[in-house]
Amino acid sequence: MEYIEQISKQTESSTDRFARELFDCFPQDGPIVALIDGDGSCQASDSETFIKVFPTSQQLNQLCSRIQDGNEPLVTQIDSYGVIAGAIKAAGTDIFGYLIVILPDSSPEMTLASIELVETILNQACLLAQYTFQTAAGDESMAEDFAISVA
Repeated sequence: MEYIEQISKQTESSTDRFARELFDCFPQDGPIVALIDGDGSCQASDSETFIKVFPTSQQLNQLCSRIQDGNEPLVTQIDSYGVIAGAIKAAGTDIFGYLIVILPDSSPEMTLASIELVETILNQACLLAQYTFQTAAGDESMAEDFAISVA
């Protein structure tokens, strides 16, 4: 059993690791957070609710296209869900993917009032992405710098 766990840890992609680390930062009953990577693969902290908000991939692709065109952070309302989304980039890179924060039972006013908090979350997600991908690539200097700046 231990051997299987080691193999699964070795084969976990950097994207999976990043999503897990990111989702662990949010409470179970908090906002729904989704990560769409550069390949279009999507992971959400609450898949069931995410599918209610984005029942088709076309809706999701349109949202990502608007972000690529510079509409960031993107703020929209879908039924009773506030949606705030933006690009995730590591320093010196193109867009790695997209982060979508879904606020359940949110009016347009409540969603707009949350924009600064969600922008902070986007910035922190970019930092976490940079840390996750550089350490996965073996750049230990980033890990040391990160540990020093957090301490």
